[in-house]
Amino acid sequence: MIGPFINSVGIVTGSLAGVSLGRGLSQGYRDKIFNVFSCITLGIGVFMVAKGHALPPVIIAILLGTLLGEALRI
Repeated sequence: MIGPFINSVGIVTGSLAGVSLGRGLSQGYRDKIFNVFSCITLGIGVFMVAKGHALPPVIIAILLGTLLGEALRI
């Protein structure tokens, strides 16, 4: 019964962080983050079809790779 509560707190916290941090990001950076989360959503879909067990590391790798690439302007 605690799972939905933790999920709700995470959603609200993430939303507030996105709103406050989003103002300081350039439009190009926002577009790239949007593309990353689009790829993550696609990955979740493939994961659900394939019933794999390694989705969290893939999501973290894609997100961190994009952030690092953007920071280094690669």
